[in-house]
Amino acid sequence: MTASTARASFHLPRSDDPLSAVRSVVPMIRSKAAEAERNERLHDDVVDALIASGTMNLMVPACLGGGEAPPSVQLDVIEEMSHADGSTGWAVMASMTALGTLLSLISDEGVDRVFASDNYVFRARWRRPVAPLPRMGAISSPAGSHSAVAARTPAG
Repeated sequence: MTASTARASFHLPRSDDPLSAVRSVVPMIRSKAAEAERNERLHDDVVDALIASGTMNLMVPACLGGGEAPPSVQLDVIEEMSHADGSTGWAVMASMTALGTLLSLISDEGVDRVFASDNYVFRARWRRPVAPLPRMGAISSPAGSHSAVAARTPAG
């Protein structure tokens, strides 16, 4: 699937002014941030509002009904969300990027299947590690530099 493929557009939420659209959601993002942190996931109301505002579709090609916003607009929108709540900004950036990337890699049939679902948006979730990761000491390479790869390589 490429953005230049001629096909019918999906009816996706979008805005002619993505920055104003996300600014209208910022008060909700701020009010739900503590609860989202406790629950380790974005609040469903915030995700629904971001979908309705067209924010989640900014990296979806216009030929599919998405916003296909220029990178500068995408960054402004992510910055606005991140200023309200860093975790929301990160999670939405990850979701927008994943959706846009996925749509550029799959077949037309796959695109149809993605948008056949009412739940096509990736809902990024962050979790604390269940157990601490083992500390990996640095191992000097022959050139005298430290290498994380060398630290994972079994001694031979």
